[in-house]
Order: sequence, then structure tokens, then C-alpha cells
Amino acid sequence: MSLNWREIDLVLSELPLEGATIQRIVQNPVRTFRFLLYRPGRRFGLHLCLENPFVRIHGLSQYRKTPRSHQRFETLLHARINGGRITSVEHVNSDRIVRFRVVRDGLELRLYGRLWGSHANLILTDDSDVIVDAAFRKPRQGIVSGEVFSIAGPDKPPRDAAVRPWEGESFSHAIEAEYAEREEQALAGRLRRKLHQRLMRNKGRLLARLAEIEKGLGGSERGDLLQHEAELILANLHAIPSGSTEVTIVDYRNGEERTIRMDPRRSPREQAQRLFDRAKRARATGTALAESVRNVRRRIEAIDSELESLDALSVEALTEMNTVVRDEAKQRRTAEATEPGLRFSSAGHEIIVGRNARENDQLLRRAVRGNDWWLHTRDVAGGYVFVKIQKGKSVPLEVLLDAGNLAVYFSRARAAGKADLYYTQVKHLRRARSGPLGLVLPTQEKNLHVELDKNRLERLGISEETI
Repeated sequence: MSLNWREIDLVLSELPLEGATIQRIVQNPVRTFRFLLYRPGRRFGLHLCLENPFVRIHGLSQYRKTPRSHQRFETLLHARINGGRITSVEHVNSDRIVRFRVVRDGLELRLYGRLWGSHANLILTDDSDVIVDAAFRKPRQGIVSGEVFSIAGPDKPPRDAAVRPWEGESFSHAIEAEYAEREEQALAGRLRRKLHQRLMRNKGRLLARLAEIEKGLGGSERGDLLQHEAELILANLHAIPSGSTEVTIVDYRNGEERTIRMDPRRSPREQAQRLFDRAKRARATGTALAESVRNVRRRIEAIDSELESLDALSVEALTEMNTVVRDEAKQRRTAEATEPGLRFSSAGHEIIVGRNARENDQLLRRAVRGNDWWLHTRDVAGGYVFVKIQKGKSVPLEVLLDAGNLAVYFSRARAAGKADLYYTQVKHLRRARSGPLGLVLPTQEKNLHVELDKNRLERLGISEETI
């Protein structure tokens, strides 16, 4: 609630403004002005707030010297009236407009404080009331430089108003304390709302991450399955001919027949060893994912605890927490802004591989241009592969085959060792309307059949252990 006209009169009667010299003017924040005033033997502050619903004028029990913000209107006031003397202060027509007459170097300027709630303003005019400038320019209200600031006389006496109850040495000090508490409460409310939004966004990201990780759980079970298949192959080496694409073996656990896919390029013993290696990696992956789940759940619990504590925190604690959460978000955005995907080099061309939907989308948005080439496995889930073109050069077949091998390797077709691909230029991709993140529909695509080439992958930097 803003001050009424009787309360403004009472504040002005308590402050020794006439004859005071303006020594400093600070505008911080945007809608708050503080003046440091001096009279022989006394230095005091004047506070003018234009922020609704805290619009008011009062003295300052303690003037804290803060650096100037060098905002437009603050700079103007500093240049035109700083060092001037206040010759008179009037409450114009009891209409919550306070006029300060200020003389500096023999020139009179007038500073009008209009304390009208949402229409509050601070206006500087010359001695003829021609506007020099205003804290908030309002062309529709005629508050622009060069216009005459018009103060219409009251059509009727001011509404009856009462001074609110107060305690202390002066009404001005009581108002200062009351509004300081209100502003602190309002600030705390804003900080709580902002923190709640930020924490809920963080929680949402963690829940999405948790769901993504949990989809990959079960590594230990898959590791057990792969090891069991390897053991079955070793137990039946004598019955498995070389070059087989699959073999049917009686499972000694339950006596049922079990069909195992084989790699015809490997001997049965090599195939078994490969399955043992894959089982070991699957168990390690499952263990790592389980630890990741525990870590993410602990972070979610920490956020829930922070959300529950918001109502009990002070402004200082809320400000500190808000700074921490904001800085963490900034660091996360910085990390996400780094180049996504895996980079490979082939015959001087850069090949970029996206490993998930988020990276695919980021690469499409930031890393590639219309003439670059895009490859993807047909009818099989996998990452997007991009070949960056070089100006004036076409993409060699060897580079395209390298990119095709990477497309198969970073897809679900890796186990089969081969896949059909389609490829086209990025400019011929169209985002699927309302589709999942990163989903595109290709046009003018060409077909390519690729079988994984171990030597080619090793040359690109993918080691034997991962093939």
C-alpha cells in the first residue's frame, strides 16, 4: 500500500529538506532513488521508491554509501542537480505529487516525485515546468522531453485519509522499517518461487535421466545369458562346424533346445571367447548403471529436501541457494554447449556421429550445414552420422564407406555385422512434426549396403576390443 496524502504531509514535515544540499544521487535498483543530503551539522538520506506497491518517500535512518549504477536518469540528475540546494519542498494540491525546487549555479530546476502507485514517476523540469527528462518516459501521458509537465488543480477536496498507526521516534523511521520488512518478505517470496521453478526443472531432468538409465539396467542378467551361451558353445565344440551362421544346442540346464547365432567369420572357440568378453562388459555396464541410478536418486532426494526447506529459509539463505542453483545451471548449459557427438577423420573429411536423440538433435541444429551428408541405418535404431563436406570437393567413396561402417557400428545392427543404409544431404531432411526429439524424414535418399570392416574401423580409431 502506497502512502496517502496525509502520510506524505507528515513525512515532509519531519524532514529538514529545505536548505539542504544534494551531495549524492544513487538509482539502484531501477525504481529506487536515494539522495544524500547535507545541512550544516547534519548529513541525512532521502529515499524515494517508485516500485508498486511500495511507492513511498521517507528519510533514511542510515545512509549506506553504494556505488552509482550510471543509469540514464541517474546520470542526468547527477549532471544537473547534484551539488544544488533545495530551496523549497511542496506537496502539490495534496495530490501525492512532491515538488523539489533545486538551485545550482543560479539556475532553478524542479524535480517532481509523483507517488501514484503503478503510475509513480520522477520528472525533472526547468523553472517553467518544461520536461527535461523522466525516470520513465510516458509519451501517452505527455511525459517526454520538451513537453510541459501539467499539474491539474483538484476538482474536489482530497479524500479523507488517516495516518496508519506507528511507533518510534518519527513516522518517517516507522515507514522505513515497515516497508523494509515488506520488501524483504516480497523478495523472499520471489526467491522462493524462482528457486522452486529451478529445482523442479532440475528434478524433471533427473527423473528423465533416471528413466533413461533404468532402461539400460539388466546388464548382469544379459551378462549371465551371454556367458551361458559361451559355455554351451565350448561344451559342444565337436558338434559345431566352422562357418556356421547359427547352431542348435541342447541346454544342459533344462534339457531344451537352444538356438545360438554364430559369426561365420570366427571359429566356434573364437565365438565363445567373444561371448565371454561381451558378458564381462555387460556385467560391468550393469554395475555402473546401478551406481548411476543410486546417484541420481540421491540427487532427487536432495532436491526434495531443498524444496521442503524453502519456506523456513531466510532471505540471505534463499539468495545464497539461488546463486548456487543458478551457477550450476550455467555450468550445465556451458557443458551442453560444447560440441556433441564423436568426431572421426577420413581422408581429410570430418565424420560426426550422434550417439543418442539429444546429440542427433544438437548436431542437426548446430554442427552441420545443408550440403553435408547424413547417413542412417534403414529400419534399425542407431545414431546419425554426418560427413562434413570440403569446399569444392566431392565426398570420396572411401569416406562414404567409412561413414557407413560407423553408422552400422553405432546402431543395433552391430551384432549382425551388416545393414542397409540410406543417405542424403542435410538440406533434404525434414523434421517430423510433433515427432520425438531429433526425428527427421529424409527425401531424395540413396541406398547403401554396408558390412562391417574390422580393418576400416581400426583405422578410424575403434579398437579391437570394442569391435
